[in-house]
Amino acid sequence: MNKMNVGYIGLGNIGKPSALRLIGERFNAHVYDVYAPAVQELVDAGAIGCETVAELAQSCEHIGICVRDDAQVEALLFGDDGILSNAVIGTRV
Repeated sequence: MNKMNVGYIGLGNIGKPSALRLIGERFNAHVYDVYAPAVQELVDAGAIGCETVAELAQSCEHIGICVRDDAQVEALLFGDDGILSNAVIGTRV
């Protein structure tokens, strides 16, 4: 069975438990957060850490976002290094 590449951005109190559920036999879970220790914690659990949103977007078929507010969502989606500028055709957010 081929694993699907999925991404998760935002590894705080809500995002971290959600991202942890993606780690396992079904998915290659790619994760990103501005707080590097949060990324490292998930890498230690089996995720693939990404240093930028662009890196994550270029690697994943599905991307989940769990951030603080609309401004952060807009920056993640529409920024020059954001998801929409870097995602491959067919990516779902």
